[in-house]
Amino acid sequence: MAGRAHVDDSVVERRLRPIYEWLDTGNNKKAVQEADKVLRKQPNLHCAKVLKGLALLRMNRRGECEALITSVIEEVPTDEATLQALTICFREMHQPERICSAYELAVKADPSNEELLSHLFMAYVRVGDYKNQQQTALKLYKLKPKNPYYFWAVMSHVMQAYKSSDPNGKKISLLLAERMITLFVKDGKIDAEAEVLTYLHILEIQNKYAEALGVLDSSLAEKVVHQPQNFLALKRATYLSRLSQWENAAAVCKELITTEPDNWQHYVEYIRVMMELKLSGSGESDPLVEAAAFLKNHKQNKALENSRAPILGLLQLALVLHEKGMDERTLELCGDFVEILQEYIRGYGDKLCCYGDIINFLPLVPKDRISDFLNYTKGLAQLNEDGIPIN
Repeated sequence: MAGRAHVDDSVVERRLRPIYEWLDTGNNKKAVQEADKVLRKQPNLHCAKVLKGLALLRMNRRGECEALITSVIEEVPTDEATLQALTICFREMHQPERICSAYELAVKADPSNEELLSHLFMAYVRVGDYKNQQQTALKLYKLKPKNPYYFWAVMSHVMQAYKSSDPNGKKISLLLAERMITLFVKDGKIDAEAEVLTYLHILEIQNKYAEALGVLDSSLAEKVVHQPQNFLALKRATYLSRLSQWENAAAVCKELITTEPDNWQHYVEYIRVMMELKLSGSGESDPLVEAAAFLKNHKQNKALENSRAPILGLLQLALVLHEKGMDERTLELCGDFVEILQEYIRGYGDKLCCYGDIINFLPLVPKDRISDFLNYTKGLAQLNEDGIPIN
C-alpha cells in the first residue's frame, strides 16, 4: 500500500508540474488549460483546482476563482500542496486571515499532524493573532516536545505584552512568559543560546536586572557562544548600571577597555559610570581622579600609540566635566584641553574620521584660544600651489 501511495503521489506531482511552470512564466491562460486537462483525468484533485483558481485570479476573473477555492475548502483538504496553493491564493487576494481558516479546518481533520500545526502557527503569526499562536505552539509542544515549539509559546506571550494597551495585561503576559522559562530552567531543559537570550530579553523588559545578573552568573551563560566576545560583559555592565551599582559597573568597563582598548563606546560608558559614582558620593576616593589616572595610563601606553580612543577618552572626560558644570577641574584631571586636541589632530588630522571624532569637543576650545588653535591646525597642513592640502 505504501508503495502504491508513493506511485500515486509521483503521478500527481508529474501532472501538476506543467501547471506550476505556466504559472511561474506568467502564462495564466495556458495554466488554466493545463489544469482543465488534469481535472478531466482526476476531477477531485484539489491542488489542480486551486492552481486553476490562482491562474483565474491573475486573469482578473476573481469570481470564478472564489467559486473554485470555496468548493475545495468545503472538502477540507489536508495535503501540503493544496494548502500551500491556497496560501498563495489568499496572499494575492490580500486575505491572510483565510489562510488561518484553511489550516484550522485541516488541523481539526488531522489534529496530530505536526506539519499542519506548524503552518497554522505561522498563519497566526502573519495576522498577529498572538493568543491563538500561543495556544497552537503549546499543542505542538504537547504533540512533539521540542524546545523551539515551547519558546514559540513563550514569545507569543511576549508579543501579547508588546501589543497590549492594558498595563495589567502586559504585566501578566510577561510574568507568564518568565514563569514558563523558569520552569524550563529548573528542569534543566534549556539547551540553546537563543533560549538564554530570550530569557534575558524578558527580564530586561520587566526591568528585572538583578535576576538578569543571576542568569549571567549561572551555567546558562555558558550557552551564549555565538555572540561577540564582549557580549556578556556589555550585558553585565548595563545591568549593573541600571541597578546603580556604579563601582561594579566601572570595574567591568575597565576590563572592557583593557580587552578592547580601541573601542570608543567602552570609554564613553566608563566615564559616564565614573561620573555617576562621583555624583552618588558612594566612592571611597574621588572617582574622577581615578578615571583620569586610568585614561592617562592608557594614553601613555606605547602599545596603544596607534589607537585613537585613549586620546579621545580624555577629551570625553573634559566634555562630561563641562556638561556637569565642573569646568574648573578640567586642567587638573585632563591636562590642557587644547593641547590634547592638537595632539589628536597631529596624529589623525589626515584621516576621514578626524572631523567626526572631534566635532563634539570643538565648542570647548576657549574663545581666547580659538585663533591660535586654528593657526596651529593650519600650520600642520602642507598646501599645494592652489592652496589645497596635500597631506
